[in-house]
Amino acid sequence: MDLKFKFFTILFFLFWSFLFSKTDEIFYTSDKMEVKFTEKGEIEEIVLKGNVKIYYKDILMECEKARFNRIKGEITAEGNLRIKSDMGSFSASMISYNIYTETGILLTGAFSSPPFYGKAKKIEKGKNKIVLLDGYITTCNKKIPHYKFSCEKIEYVKNNYMRILKAKVYLGKFNIFYLPRFTY
Repeated sequence: MDLKFKFFTILFFLFWSFLFSKTDEIFYTSDKMEVKFTEKGEIEEIVLKGNVKIYYKDILMECEKARFNRIKGEITAEGNLRIKSDMGSFSASMISYNIYTETGILLTGAFSSPPFYGKAKKIEKGKNKIVLLDGYITTCNKKIPHYKFSCEKIEYVKNNYMRILKAKVYLGKFNIFYLPRFTY
């Protein structure tokens, strides 16, 4: 009887903790890992180096070096950076992403969210939208696109809309016309 009681008590607490635990877990792997603790002994920051993979919700981030501040929820990563999510695939020289606010900034980035492809000096990721600053967008999937909208700012919400400001439309290397504003 005592053994059954202990078993069901443990089973109850496991079920209860599973039911009310945080479901947005973050998983990571790397060749090397350094962990920094707070004075209370809690994990404050994790530094990952070499073949880094970070999994969070629908996001897979791969890079050479990443720093994760667990208290602030901030991830910074660099070195052969590639990201896959439901918003599309991205590559960049550097990213700063906050898992709590689901916002981030990519520097010198490129993205693929078929049928759209693009590059920008800076890509800002909001909760449900992407903003490209000083870049271009196209539907041509070639490395050097046949045509593109080169813009100061592009706001893109997948399956909803795309707003382009101050667009120069290029056909190959030739600027064929200018659009002050375009929404698709």
